[in-house]
Amino acid sequence: MLDVPTVATIGTGTYRFVWWKIHWDDGGDDGWSVENYMERTTSQNLSVSLTAQPAASGTAPFNVSLTAEVSGTATGTINYTFYRNRSDGGINITYPNSFKIDGINPDGTGGTVINWGIATGYSGGTTFTVYNVCDYSTAGTYTTKVIAERGSAPPAEDRVSITVTSPSPTQFTITASVGANGSISPSGTIVKNAGESQQFTATPSTNYVVDQWYLDGSSVQAGGTIYTLPNIHSDHTVYVTFRYVPPKYTITASAGANGSISPSSTIVKNAGENQQFIATPNTGYTVDTWHLDGSADQTGGTTYTLNNIQSDYSVHVKFKSVPPEYTIISSAGANGSIDPSGEILKNAGESQQFTATPNTNYAVDQWYVDGSSVQTGGTSPYTSVTS
Repeated sequence: MLDVPTVATIGTGTYRFVWWKIHWDDGGDDGWSVENYMERTTSQNLSVSLTAQPAASGTAPFNVSLTAEVSGTATGTINYTFYRNRSDGGINITYPNSFKIDGINPDGTGGTVINWGIATGYSGGTTFTVYNVCDYSTAGTYTTKVIAERGSAPPAEDRVSITVTSPSPTQFTITASVGANGSISPSGTIVKNAGESQQFTATPSTNYVVDQWYLDGSSVQAGGTIYTLPNIHSDHTVYVTFRYVPPKYTITASAGANGSISPSSTIVKNAGENQQFIATPNTGYTVDTWHLDGSADQTGGTTYTLNNIQSDYSVHVKFKSVPPEYTIISSAGANGSIDPSGEILKNAGESQQFTATPNTNYAVDQWYVDGSSVQTGGTSPYTSVTS
């Protein structure tokens, strides 16, 4: 007898020849006969389904648990290998719950062994869950994977794509407002992301300037048309106030020949203010006229006042010649009189007539000027004043 093990497929089953019995049959016809002894075995198969909890998409940071569920005809211990974000081949793992993530092997090579998971129905069960092992902190698309091995069946694997989106930024509300006599831009409610900055521009009305910037009711900046709120991490209120600044006007003061004016040249005055000017004539001159913007406004006088200034002006003063004055003292001797008598003021170059009136039985004898006889007799000499 010759035993020849072999394997053959018959119908839908797989059969293994355990042996052949070959013997000589001498009953009747000579010849050989074969008895086939076979046992039938069934092929093992395995599949695995991977799911992600709580979902396959979320907002970073996003933590995912993975559940693998196997099915098929394979029997025996189920070995699982989980991946957080891989698509290559894996390394088998065994119960209780060691597994590798992204190149960390169960034996510790390449990193630290992670032991975190719960097996349900182990050694005959079909579900294995690893909890909170996929913690995605940045946005992107990740491929989770499981490889399941059991019995003589080929390894099975499944993948789940995890989509992680960036979180919506934290936002804060800035409320901007303004006091009287100006505006702010932007105004009202402004929504900003955390960490951003916001610039505000204040525009004062005519004759006003920025007084104070207030943040949440407290002064943070004096003056300036621009205020920047940096690194925003909470709601805020921004408020700006204005103060009145009178307009300024320019007065140009000048003097003609033969005198001066003070103050002179350019003078800057606030609206509503007054300005007095003083003219100083040279010797032998006096103020003639004051002129405002080219037109005569005052005759004579050494002072001139510009009241309630509301625009630019020009002030000019002119002078005129004034002859020197001299004093004439006239007197008469006994027995007569002179007219005029006493002190008489006269301008240089003028003349003065005197009249002498003798008493009865008297006549004019001599006229004297500064002690010297200048005329004999006569009642009315004319004198030209030069000193």
